[in-house]
Amino acid sequence: MSREIIEAIEKIAYFALGSYYADGNESFKYIHNYLNQLKILIENPERKILELDIFELGLSLRTINSLRADNINLIKELINFTSFDLLKIPNMAAKCINEIREALAIKNLKLKGD
Repeated sequence: MSREIIEAIEKIAYFALGSYYADGNESFKYIHNYLNQLKILIENPERKILELDIFELGLSLRTINSLRADNINLIKELINFTSFDLLKIPNMAAKCINEIREALAIKNLKLKGD
């Protein structure tokens, strides 16, 4: 997203919140926080990738089921594991680890320690 759109979001937020922020209006504080989070996501598209479900990596059903059984559902959770950690998961074999590495490489990501 372009810098102009980000600036427009900021202007809207400051205009809408300007007079209400001093009164401590909680709903406007919530909107302000949400807009700040939105700005971060717009400026850092790689964070969007991390929030995706592991299904989006195009992994085999065996690999996905093994990861989900160990409560690994998002890419951001997956990249915090080493290959050694993943091998401890039941039904996770070296072939699965290589599949995960290849899928992450396509997204310019790596497992921890790689």
